Amino acid sequence: MLDREQILAKTALKKEKIHVKEWSGEVYITELTVSEFNKLNSLMMGDTEVGEIGEKIPLTVDKFTNVKIETVAMGVVNEDGTKILTRDEIEGFVSKSNALDFLYEKITELNKPKKN
Repeated sequence: MLDREQILAKTALKKEKIHVKEWSGEVYITELTVSEFNKLNSLMMGDTEVGEIGEKIPLTVDKFTNVKIETVAMGVVNEDGTKILTRDEIEGFVSKSNALDFLYEKITELNKPKKN
């Protein structure tokens, strides 16, 4: 049976160094917190917008790109785990690089639950 200290020792987020071909270098990616996952879920699921004549319409345009941008902003970190890219900075390179898709895939892979 695990004791308190053993449980608390296992709560550190996983971090991994990956090579980003588009940038010719390496960055760290990290697991996301529960709070960060909740934010992503809310972006994907519940958002609506009021249309021109007052009707509610689903926010489908660029919704997935928005989730990718948020995921990368939350998941790319420096060696000590501090986030290094802002949403605005990521939006600036979306049209110039495939790095967004690559980083999104790597971060989501790192965050998949492991099968016991």
